[in-house]
Amino acid sequence: MSDPLNDPGDEHKTPGRSKFWNFDRVLGLVALLLAVVTILYTSEVKAGLIRTFGGYWTYIIIGFSSCLLLTVLALAFWRTRDLNKTKKELADEKSKVQDFENRLNVITTNLHQMMEGKDVAFAQDNEPEKLLSSFIPYKKDSIGRWDEVSEVRYGHLKYPPFVNYDEHNVPVGPGVQLLNDLLLHTPEKKIVSLDYEEKPRDWADILDGLREKKYNVIATPMFATFERSKKVRFSAPLFFSNVGLYVRGDFADAQEVWHGVTAENLRLEIRMRAPRLRFLTIKGEISEKLAHKYADKDVIEPIDDIAVPKIFQKIADTRDASYAIFGETFTSDRDLNVKNNRVKNVLPRFQILYPVCFAVRIGDHQLANLLNIRLMELTQKTPMLDRFVNKLADDISYKSQDEFEAKRKALQAEVAANFVTEWPVKASGK
Repeated sequence: MSDPLNDPGDEHKTPGRSKFWNFDRVLGLVALLLAVVTILYTSEVKAGLIRTFGGYWTYIIIGFSSCLLLTVLALAFWRTRDLNKTKKELADEKSKVQDFENRLNVITTNLHQMMEGKDVAFAQDNEPEKLLSSFIPYKKDSIGRWDEVSEVRYGHLKYPPFVNYDEHNVPVGPGVQLLNDLLLHTPEKKIVSLDYEEKPRDWADILDGLREKKYNVIATPMFATFERSKKVRFSAPLFFSNVGLYVRGDFADAQEVWHGVTAENLRLEIRMRAPRLRFLTIKGEISEKLAHKYADKDVIEPIDDIAVPKIFQKIADTRDASYAIFGETFTSDRDLNVKNNRVKNVLPRFQILYPVCFAVRIGDHQLANLLNIRLMELTQKTPMLDRFVNKLADDISYKSQDEFEAKRKALQAEVAANFVTEWPVKASGK
């Protein structure tokens, strides 16, 4: 059976040329000419008008000339008729092609809607089951009244510049400093003793240590995602952080792939324009969460090495495949491969935002309340992003006050380009 999309049918095929000069027609014309000449010659001989044999050839020459003239006229007529017919058929073909393109656009639009509807239906069908299977009944698990808290132990993982380690492997950085600011004194001015777990964690087990009561709070600020909120309780947002999608530089420059891509159409556009793009993911990190949200399972590739420079190096150097990873733009844009444009973010700013929070055990509402109360007190005096810039500026090396002010201004612009304290209307993140 012919393919209706590829075989246009007889009515769509290009008209063939006129076959005026075929053997049957030529033979017929010659026979007709001979018959006419013979009849004329016989009648003339009987009438006594032609008495020599040369007169016969005169008739033949006149007949051939007449026949040739009639043939040229007939050929011109048929060619003109075929040309007009061809023009009309071409106009009809153009109209049919336009109709076909319109139908194809309608089919494509319906296909997009069906795919989006399938995703929504799949999520709706499976979300209740997921919620029930992962449901954790609420259980009070508090360390005491918020105004009586006297000792807090925190867990941590390396996530520059928020949390890093000094030469003695002690956790330092804006995350630890901010947690100290929040818990150093309760609203009753009671001193709180802060201690930390000696073992640094990673993204795969940082929440497990909290649930196992190895510590009371996580000092490394993290994204408050829907999946994580099933396991822990989050404080009020410190701020909202921008997330980008990073791919190889030359692939990012392919405008036919990434032009017009937003958080709303990202999943569909990846399926349609970049179906072979593979997503690298770090277990427990935002890259894993967003890869499962925006990509199909068969193109997701978990990786064991979570060193960000090595990940971006893999994306930049691999030529036989195209890799991508979701990452926080504030930390990702500091990587050398990103600075050199060997790896680029293809999403516009503030398309995907996630709240950055501290995490406590899911039943420890007392400690969560204490953190939230102290956050309100601190931000009334100094906006959170300004406080964050001030803490980052403590690590700036400089030789003069002017150099310090210039570096601090650049740092402030960098923070403003990657964080916001209010949720934009069109931002995505769950």
